[in-house]
Amino acid sequence: MIVEKVLVESVQLTNAAVVYYTTSIKVLTVIRRATVCNTTAGAVTVTIYITLPGASPAAGNTVIYQQSIPAGKTVDLYQLVNHVLTTAGTSIQALASANTSLTFRVSGYERPVI
Repeated sequence: MIVEKVLVESVQLTNAAVVYYTTSIKVLTVIRRATVCNTTAGAVTVTIYITLPGASPAAGNTVIYQQSIPAGKTVDLYQLVNHVLTTAGTSIQALASANTSLTFRVSGYERPVI
């Protein structure tokens, strides 16, 4: 059974990489939409990682690197759409160049894996 859900519930990003979603055991997760909203008066960059269990955010697992988000704008992060997280413990991690300036939201679905 497919369960559609919000994977990351409108959180403000910090300026250090933080885990915002982690896959469960025997669950396949598919990202269907991701957005970031800049609520400040200046451009801010976002970096997003999909990391395997035990891995740290690094160049090898970067999906979006320092993408500039214009002041007062919401941007669809199309680069995340349709990424599939299959290994239990795989996480979505993100950071912003300025603390609490970007609001991040991800939705998709989870499907049990037998």
